Amino acid sequence: MPLISDYGFSRHHRRDSVDLDFQLPQTNQVFPDLAFTDDKVETLSVDKLITGTIQSQQITLGILDTRGDVFILGGTVNIAAWTATNGFILGLDDSDSNREKFYIGSATSSMDWNVTTANTLTIRGVLVAGEIHIPDRDTTVTSFHVNTTGNMWIGATETQFAAAPANAEFYVLNTGAMRVGDATTFFDWNVTNVNALTITGNFFVNLTPSPVNRIQITNATANSDFGIQFERLDGAGDPLMFLTYWGAGDRNTLGLTETNGIGLHVNTAGEVIVGNFTASNFTGTGQFVVMNGSVGIGTTSPVTSALLELLSTTGAFLIMRMTTVQRDALTAINGMGLYNTTTNQFEKYQAGAWIAW
Repeated sequence: MPLISDYGFSRHHRRDSVDLDFQLPQTNQVFPDLAFTDDKVETLSVDKLITGTIQSQQITLGILDTRGDVFILGGTVNIAAWTATNGFILGLDDSDSNREKFYIGSATSSMDWNVTTANTLTIRGVLVAGEIHIPDRDTTVTSFHVNTTGNMWIGATETQFAAAPANAEFYVLNTGAMRVGDATTFFDWNVTNVNALTITGNFFVNLTPSPVNRIQITNATANSDFGIQFERLDGAGDPLMFLTYWGAGDRNTLGLTETNGIGLHVNTAGEVIVGNFTASNFTGTGQFVVMNGSVGIGTTSPVTSALLELLSTTGAFLIMRMTTVQRDALTAINGMGLYNTTTNQFEKYQAGAWIAW
């Protein structure tokens, strides 16, 4: 067994100058399980820690008030600001009520806790995540979710959404289809009908003047037809109603059929047809028309020189009927005419007096 003097110690326990490169390996052989405890070592300089593994133990960062921060860091770090430019810092901030703080990244792409905003996780740059569930995945109905396939929904748990997307109050699928509402009142795009916006239930629009209150529907294709269909579903036989713009002929129709048919029809020339309508040439068997400033009843082409034309083979023109007392109460002017039920005769107002017609 080696003697103590073999390791450079004299009989007075003093160690003289020795070759440490030679002596230290020898010491390790004699004391293979050498350990330092807190009753043997009060302080240990960090530069003495080279590398190694801590097994089933812990490192605790402690802080003494007003004695300074305590932290672990790496890379380029601004210790005073608790930020980094390509680095990280983790620890306790003595100057900020001993708050726990963490910062990793750079000035433009980073993640921090309690640095940018108190009690807040702040992320700068691009966030790539597998799934997002707020506040939980499958417990709270009033929740927000994004799954791994890119579907997003609000107002349903993951299980409820998987059973039927319509269980959510709002969702957008990865196909671009979307839906807002409940089971009876909702609107959707590309769900109920392909490439169409579908509204079910009551629909209210709060309009802002720009330049006037209006709902504007625009068709980008020149001279093309488009329209709005109104449909009632409260009973059998309910008629449809169509508001249609005929692009090629610059005319609008409000009718009971999508093309020709009964309805109210107007073109940009100010012509009106009330009744049957032929879409191709703005004609038909209208019951009331206004054409070129002339009114026609029973005809769609009133005589040009006639302000009013009545045409019928089944009905007659019925003039106004009243008594003499009622007639005399009128503010009469020349050219008036009526049937006097007191005298049983037609009368006209001519040259300032009522006379038999």
